[in-house]
Amino acid sequence: MCDIIMSVSMSQRTANFALPVSLGFIPISGTWERIEGLEDQEVAWEFTPEPTRSPTELDPWSVRKEFLELKRDQRANLEQFLKSTGAFCWINDYRPLSEEEIWVIQGILQKELLTPRAADPARSLDPWSWSFADTIRKRISAYELNAVIRLQDGELVGLMQESTTLDAILCTIVVDRVRKFRFKICARSECGKIYELTSRHRRKYCSFACAHLVAVRSSRTRLKRSSSKESKTSPRLFDRAKIVQRTR
Repeated sequence: MCDIIMSVSMSQRTANFALPVSLGFIPISGTWERIEGLEDQEVAWEFTPEPTRSPTELDPWSVRKEFLELKRDQRANLEQFLKSTGAFCWINDYRPLSEEEIWVIQGILQKELLTPRAADPARSLDPWSWSFADTIRKRISAYELNAVIRLQDGELVGLMQESTTLDAILCTIVVDRVRKFRFKICARSECGKIYELTSRHRRKYCSFACAHLVAVRSSRTRLKRSSSKESKTSPRLFDRAKIVQRTR
């Protein structure tokens, strides 16, 4: 639950007011099947919807965090994620989604979270020359945030609900942008986690653990360099001493 300033048009007047908003994600349930050797795609994932009587509601921010932290070499984790979040996007209605396309979407969403309007598609005179990434960027730029205002316990509450993983993640990005949240990617290359900037203090790492690990590595590197320099200079001084003794 979060507060958002909304603009509502009533007749010819526009009123702005703060409204608590609840974002829900009830995924379309179904099964995922891994397909190999599909045309030029090494691995693809096909989704088959299977309605359930008791759908499970997921936290969209947790889903976003889990998806953006997936690694390319963690196929088992990707499979588990797909199975737990249901339909991924509108493409599932037409064809399987290749694994490479999933990583393309992940990269675009990461940039969109870090840099607003990063998903704007490049202008092209020929729409047939657009790549898959351009299609996703166009979809993101056309995304609209829809809220239904209802009475809940005697108070007005805005309700937003999505049914696919991509739309749920996009909704969290839009809401965080409205709240002027800022994000940054961890400077430790092995980590790559996206974290929220909660203060003006310039943080380079997502956690103390990452910062400490980089500091320890840097310290070890400096010690190795200094020791290597000493090992190179010591023999030269020893040889010079020998030459002086012989001349005497």
